[in-house]
Amino acid sequence: MEGHKTASEDAAGVDGRAEIRVTMEIDGRRLVYTGADLDSISFSPLDR
Repeated sequence: MEGHKTASEDAAGVDGRAEIRVTMEIDGRRLVYTGADLDSISFSPLDR
């Protein structure tokens, strides 16, 4: 993996409730996850 970016933002969901959206760009590919997607995904810091 040469380059990656990660960002998160709070946005109003379709039902008006707050929704967390995480955008990751890895090697030119953009992945977007919403709070529902993230329920089953865990992130851990890389040891450097």
